[in-house]
Amino acid sequence: MRRVLHVDCADGSSRLQVPEVPVLGPVDYALRAGAPRDELVLGVGPLGQAAVPGANRLVLCGWSPAWEGFFVSTMGSAGLALRGLGIDALALSGRAPRPALLTVHGGGGGRGGREGAPRVSLEPFDLDVAFAPLRGGSGRPGTYAVLERLHRGAGGEPLRVLTTGPAARLTRSGALASAVGRDGEIVLETWAGRGGMGSLLLQRHGVAAIAFRGVADPPAPRAVAIDPADVRAATRKYRYAPDLRTGGTLGANLTRLGPLLLSFNARSVGWPLALRERLHERLVAGHYLRQYNDEIVVPRRFRDCGETCPAVCKKVGEGGYKKDFQPYAALGPNAGIFDQRAAEALADHADALGFDSVDVGGLVAWTLELCAAGLADARALGVDPADVRFPGADGAVDPDAFDPAHDSAHNARAGRALVDAIAAGRAPVLAAGLRAAARALGPDAAARAAYVAHGDGDGGLSPAQYWVPGMVAPMPVMGKYYVDYSFEWKPPDELGRSCVRRMGAELALDNLGLCRFQREWAEDRLDELLAAALGGEAAAHAALGGAADVEAHHLALTARIDRGARPRPWETARVRALVAGYVQEAAREGPREPALDAWAERFSRDAGAAADAYWRDLRRGIEEELAAAAGSASDGR
Repeated sequence: MRRVLHVDCADGSSRLQVPEVPVLGPVDYALRAGAPRDELVLGVGPLGQAAVPGANRLVLCGWSPAWEGFFVSTMGSAGLALRGLGIDALALSGRAPRPALLTVHGGGGGRGGREGAPRVSLEPFDLDVAFAPLRGGSGRPGTYAVLERLHRGAGGEPLRVLTTGPAARLTRSGALASAVGRDGEIVLETWAGRGGMGSLLLQRHGVAAIAFRGVADPPAPRAVAIDPADVRAATRKYRYAPDLRTGGTLGANLTRLGPLLLSFNARSVGWPLALRERLHERLVAGHYLRQYNDEIVVPRRFRDCGETCPAVCKKVGEGGYKKDFQPYAALGPNAGIFDQRAAEALADHADALGFDSVDVGGLVAWTLELCAAGLADARALGVDPADVRFPGADGAVDPDAFDPAHDSAHNARAGRALVDAIAAGRAPVLAAGLRAAARALGPDAAARAAYVAHGDGDGGLSPAQYWVPGMVAPMPVMGKYYVDYSFEWKPPDELGRSCVRRMGAELALDNLGLCRFQREWAEDRLDELLAAALGGEAAAHAALGGAADVEAHHLALTARIDRGARPRPWETARVRALVAGYVQEAAREGPREPALDAWAERFSRDAGAAADAYWRDLRRGIEEELAAAAGSASDGR
């Protein structure tokens, strides 16, 4: 982190700062004294200085309004804009007096602008106008309208845009969308979804969108010895997996998870295996997955994120709908939607409104279940009760009779009505997030909510869509892949220790700016790659601040983040049921282990008490591993 552009959004002033001591990456920089609560840091990691595929992610670090704690979110290829402007990070503080567009203009002279500081301008940005569909454009509102409007007004100048959407105005789960344009048309779209960074940008700093103008070609990266065959082999799942006869995160996970796929607000975790197998065969394999394979995988509609990368992980259907697992699971089967047309209608609309798809997916799924069970007034939330096709109570929709196209279309209409109401402020009970809404609607409603809680306020996030206890673990940053989310059974204390090690590894990828889809080939080579990027082992050692290696540095960083974290025990019956169901499923699948059988028996006798004990053991393992990491850092090991 050699050149950081600080911008005070209160008056648009800026200054270029060179850190006095070596700083490895954007996460380190964001965690310096006093910064996490006051600044949003947008940075690039050091690996982009070398010819490493997937190493130009934009890394956003700040105080998440959704999680109510420190958070890291990333988006593909957008770090190239900072490199082209000759800076390693943009640090925002202060608040604009009214919604504003922040423009960072390329600095004077020199390849990548490194001979001059970028110029900054801050101008009023009428949100009602900006979020309205652009005449002559795609007709889509919100994020897409802003992207189209700014790119069409660029006059052919190189431009990268980051924007919020209407969700960022009133909710905690506003995401950030980004795009590259060519000849006034959007040719590439990427997202930073988790953590509510769009809400942070707009509500804390008053900035609705950021435009990077006059972006030059970045400095040529240093050469590094990487075997392309290794990269291709390691990223096969994201491109095409012959053994699965599908590709991409959506295809691979729908195929591999089978009856473990969460559906209907995770009610499926309490259903017998035979029912889940029937649903998977008929609704997923027979319809939802088949549509995806026929429309995207067979014709090979694959793209990259804007970097040269053999993973070509972006699976894009007709109409430009980009299909990834987490959004198309949270706003798909978990929301009672098993049809691609219905999922596209809901997921694209949630994107246009600028929501974190996973978080709002959990909120939509929960609310639809409440409407079906008579625990929420559908009409008061803008939903036609006839559209809710959810197994919520006796006499509600029978999962075995669910029609994948017809019933999914109804749930998608109900979901669209909900996200509209939430973004527009017509459903204030839902705008503060799932944890706050669960508290407000009473114990029967709260029992059905699935979220990970953080702190004593309303901090919490819908978990990622995997039926494993790691995804609800009491870790300092959740909602991401900073955990061990394998299905393989581990005793809870061992799982906790494994989660810490996994967070350190994933945090290293983010801090270094590398896409996690490269992890299989790159993780064992991070020290070598860092030295190649920075010009030698001495420079890499200095950037690590005395840590023995990349792994030790990021385990210590994990321990530092945990010191400011406040993980909370599981608060709802649905989350406890998820853990109990996992234990029973793991015991059923085998192999037999006395410890696993003992936990299964404990959950059978008293699921609530067993879940509390499981949480305590899980957190104990986390704390033991964090203490070891902090001790190693203080010893210089």
